[in-house]
Amino acid sequence: MTINTYLKAKLKERNLHLEDLVSQSGSSKSTIYRIMTGTQKPSIKLRNKIIEILDLNYAEQQEFLYYISIIDVDDNIIEAREAVYNLLFNKKTSQPNQIELIYYDNEKYIRTFDNILENVLEASKKPNFSCNIKLINCVLDDVIYPLSAAIEALSSNKSQYTFDHLINFSTHDYKENIKALASIIPLLTLENYSLKYSEEKRVTKYGFFHDFVLLEYSYEEKDKSTKEMNLYITFLPNNLSACYVVHNNEHNILDFFERNYNSLQENYQSALDGRKTLTEYIKIIIDLFKNHDTVFFKSQVSLSRVPASLYQSLTLRTPVEDFTQHFLQDKRIEKSIEQHLKELRNLAKQVEKSTYMKKHLDIYTKPGMIRFASTGLMSDHLEFVPAFNKAEIKALLQFIKARDKNPKDPFNFLILKEPYAEYNLCFGVENNYCLLIEKYSDSNTPFCIIEHKQLSTIFTDFAYNYVPAMMSIPQKEAHEFIDDLIEKYC
Repeated sequence: MTINTYLKAKLKERNLHLEDLVSQSGSSKSTIYRIMTGTQKPSIKLRNKIIEILDLNYAEQQEFLYYISIIDVDDNIIEAREAVYNLLFNKKTSQPNQIELIYYDNEKYIRTFDNILENVLEASKKPNFSCNIKLINCVLDDVIYPLSAAIEALSSNKSQYTFDHLINFSTHDYKENIKALASIIPLLTLENYSLKYSEEKRVTKYGFFHDFVLLEYSYEEKDKSTKEMNLYITFLPNNLSACYVVHNNEHNILDFFERNYNSLQENYQSALDGRKTLTEYIKIIIDLFKNHDTVFFKSQVSLSRVPASLYQSLTLRTPVEDFTQHFLQDKRIEKSIEQHLKELRNLAKQVEKSTYMKKHLDIYTKPGMIRFASTGLMSDHLEFVPAFNKAEIKALLQFIKARDKNPKDPFNFLILKEPYAEYNLCFGVENNYCLLIEKYSDSNTPFCIIEHKQLSTIFTDFAYNYVPAMMSIPQKEAHEFIDDLIEKYC
């Protein structure tokens, strides 16, 4: 929507015409025309007069001011904001389509990508099955969704497999980058998933190796012989997708595909990691907080916002053996449990201190905050850690409210009525540096760090320019909402 379509819609709702706006505002027709067409911003006096004529409420005023603000904003930024909104708030409802491809194995015939995955799953039931999957891009729902479902089935069967993914991001095509991010979200929590990425000025969308899958699997036959399958799939537009079956006696062709893939991945850097060691994860968070302005798109308060004093209270009620066994692993034998806990509490103090060094903005939702206040559980809550009790919930809510109201404090929050599309998904943005993506599933939640300045900047732009104008409730109302949560649940 533009200022033109917005004003036309409001005039129609009020049974007014453009001539009414001209006559009642006291402005010339040419001035109103230039505002409507987005070639001129109204003065503060004219802006307030239009608000008065159209009798705009608070939310409508915010929308009006937003559409004025984007009159001279590049279309690429506006499209990127729309893409971020779709990523964060729109659930995908459409089912993926089956991709037909030409299957080359001595002769050529038609089959679907889903058929190939079905064959892999059938083979996984046989002895000594192993599978290696390598993707280049393939950020297409029609590829990602059936593939992620197949890999989940392999995981549930405890089948042996590896899954490596190379993805390209553009330095300037924000909209396409965000679409790529949306596509890989289903893969982040898969076991054995490795993500690497590169940043390029221009990412070509065509070519044999642009959307490409190397699928190699083997299993033991009844006669104890080993059956090996080497499938090389290229996804091309205009129904030209193809799967090449290469047999082991065709060493030159096998070597060609492997050398091309290995050569490509030398230019990529790793993005995915896991929260297997708490101390390592916390140190990464501290470093990010200390050096960069941060935005969190998260339905409720996160563990990183909990003051150190509440961590002290929480750890006293946490089973110590479970805590150390999960996070310290073999390191727990190096020191006493008490010493490890002391170090972790000291890290909690460092996390809290780091949130006072740069700007921090959290964007919560009403449903998410209600869920936390009523249960004491956060979306990133560790499985074996007890829920926060009522006193701790109250203290935490009062803590973030007090920080938000303090003009000297760099921490602020906004609250949205609208829920995020995925409750367990969090986007952390380190401005002009990276994205931190976490999809919480258990205490081993993987996190993905993508160092991409332009991507982080567009998320920050969305947080500071779109959300306050179009989505968040007034801050006074947000503080009253926090007070209501305390009164009702604490």
